[in-house]
Amino acid sequence: MADIYHALIKHTLAEVPTESLQEYGDNCHSAVMAINSALSLIGNLTFEASQSEDYPDTDAKRDLFLVGSVLRNLPRIAQALEHNSGLVEHEMRVRNAQAGANHD
Repeated sequence: MADIYHALIKHTLAEVPTESLQEYGDNCHSAVMAINSALSLIGNLTFEASQSEDYPDTDAKRDLFLVGSVLRNLPRIAQALEHNSGLVEHEMRVRNAQAGANHD
């Protein structure tokens, strides 16, 4: 069954202009870093909430549901973005090699 990863990955970047391609790769890389930061933050907040005596069970259950929803999807989104970033790097190497070959 396809998940969010398969919806986000790019299969070809050959038609994307070089400037747009580099910007896309940078955006993917930045998004991966943001997702990893969000995952760390969720872990820290969850830990702190579990240590609090004034955290009602109903709030904890609701928040755990929301955290579970995030944790279910963010890792695959990060993987897809990392995959796309790798494709951009590969496409840029191909273009640079072709440009170098054309100058010889």
